[in-house]
Amino acid sequence: MNIKAVVFDFDGVCIDTELARFRSWQMIYESFGCELPRDEWIKNIGTAAWVSDPFVILENLLGKQLDRTAYDAMHRVNELEIANTLPLQPGLTDRLHEAHAMGIRCAIASSSSHRWVDGHLERRGIRELFVTTVCREDSAIHKPNPDPYLIALERLGVAAEDAVAVEDSPLGIAAARAAGLYCIAVPCSMTVGMDFGAADQVVASLDAISFAAIEKNGELEVPRENGAS
Repeated sequence: MNIKAVVFDFDGVCIDTELARFRSWQMIYESFGCELPRDEWIKNIGTAAWVSDPFVILENLLGKQLDRTAYDAMHRVNELEIANTLPLQPGLTDRLHEAHAMGIRCAIASSSSHRWVDGHLERRGIRELFVTTVCREDSAIHKPNPDPYLIALERLGVAAEDAVAVEDSPLGIAAARAAGLYCIAVPCSMTVGMDFGAADQVVASLDAISFAAIEKNGELEVPRENGAS
């Protein structure tokens, strides 16, 4: 396999921001003596819009209307503060530098905003390692539709058969596979245990892979770990 590009999801793959978002809403729920159901929350992972809206769930639990603008603002403050304390996911920096050394072009394909994605990458000092970031604003249709990946490939000037995707959720995997990319699944703390059967490979972390090994063998030199943790 001749790898010319690697396209990474952002949330959960680069930083475990899925956990930050969940904890942020948990804090709001706890202020009312309530608990945010994890099973409801994970329905939103990998999407650009709420599938299971935590604000609506909270209003229903309380049986009263709340100020959405105020609580959305509170959530944004909470999630950014929490996300800024989280490290880069294990192996990410090594894989980015390995890709750079091999002449492999890297990109992001995310359902989050440029402000969120680019802001975190710049604060961590790794934005320059990505040729482009494809975010919510760049596509009218989001994951699991393949458009974010197709846009990334177009910007990179690389064909799908020469690219690898790195994802942490079933919806992201569906988008990558629909675009024709070889897909590596790396579950984050919020997606461990989900069904990653559609991925080409599932590993516990980016420390477990090598792009050089994929080029040599056409597959990873580690066993498949569906639902790796």
